[in-house]
Amino acid sequence: MHRCGNFGLSTRTFALFARSPTEWIPAGFDLGTMATSVFVANGIGFRTPRAAQIEPLDGEYRLLPSQLDFDKGSARIAGSYGKGLSLQARLDKLDLSVANALFPNLGIDGSATGSVDYVQAAGADVPNIDTRLTITNFTRSSAVIVSEPVDIQVVGRLTERPAFKRATELDANP
Repeated sequence: MHRCGNFGLSTRTFALFARSPTEWIPAGFDLGTMATSVFVANGIGFRTPRAAQIEPLDGEYRLLPSQLDFDKGSARIAGSYGKGLSLQARLDKLDLSVANALFPNLGIDGSATGSVDYVQAAGADVPNIDTRLTITNFTRSSAVIVSEPVDIQVVGRLTERPAFKRATELDANP
């Protein structure tokens, strides 16, 4: 288990080294043991079943399809950086409390399944985002109150043109 810093995550996790001219992996990890490495960020455990690989290609860096398994749920991610920024994420029953590790006092909980695709061309003012999520048992809590759990389906698209979104609140207890 690797720990340190504000999120309880090894700072080496974000450092990269070139394994070959076309393959980069997180520094400080042996590919043989990386598959079983368990990390903890703000008390939330996660692991990478296989080492994430970053490939430099034609003036950009591509994150090859990678999987993160959390205590509850998983995320498959891929993307690129250089000629803009792109990220494709596929969530499978991902525990939303993971966001609380990144944004303290957010206070959300629930489970998300679906997709988020984000593309922002270099120099573009507005990214293109396509989101299709099913969120179950969503709650928001503060120091004073915890909301009733609700189920939500979100279909949203953001482009430079006017935004399109549709969200439906479903009865949490049908």
